[in-house]
Amino acid sequence: MVLNSLFPSRFYIYFLRRRFVVLKLILLVCLIWLTVAALLFMEDRNRSGVVIESLDNLNNVDRQSLKNVDDNDNLIQPVAQAQIAETPSAETVDKNADKMVLHAPEKGEFDEDKNKMQYGEWGKPVILPQNLSSDIKKLVEEGWQRNAFNQYVSDLISVKRKLPDPRDEWCKVPGRYLKNLPATSVIICFHNEAWSVLLRTVHSVLDRSPAHLLKEIILVDDYSDMHHLKR
Repeated sequence: MVLNSLFPSRFYIYFLRRRFVVLKLILLVCLIWLTVAALLFMEDRNRSGVVIESLDNLNNVDRQSLKNVDDNDNLIQPVAQAQIAETPSAETVDKNADKMVLHAPEKGEFDEDKNKMQYGEWGKPVILPQNLSSDIKKLVEEGWQRNAFNQYVSDLISVKRKLPDPRDEWCKVPGRYLKNLPATSVIICFHNEAWSVLLRTVHSVLDRSPAHLLKEIILVDDYSDMHHLKR
């Protein structure tokens, strides 16, 4: 009896072993969690820095189709300028209120050249060739730095780009909606938005809204500091 009291029982030893196993599992889970958290933190830091898409990893494009594209097609095509008057001072707002209105374009004013290559039509991706010049690569990188997306490609896409109609067939049936509705104002808020993206947003409202229902489009600049938004 004395000897048995001096040594721990088998049950007690088994209990200690099980407890150590549980502690090891807890430590392992904590270590894995810390590792994953550290990796996610580093990934977020990388994303918040300069975002540049590696041009060397772009997908291969159809060489034959590129032969039909002129060298000028690889340059940024200037987008159509919107009919927006400069913001007047508060003293002349009432007198020049009509000048601040973005009027709908006249029919045929911004018609696209059918013989010109249309980038991004019907939602098709724009794939840049791998053999871009150093100047074009610089433009692509600058676009990524300013906007965190490929502004160079955005500037190639028409402001009146055509897109497929994603609505359900039930919604496309004529007569589904009332026509005798009050006109409405569309407010678009933006901050340091790329010029081509902003114009495309405005034209999407103009081109896809019934004329008798669209009263005006109001652009609200949320303290942008980019030069092209201060004109």
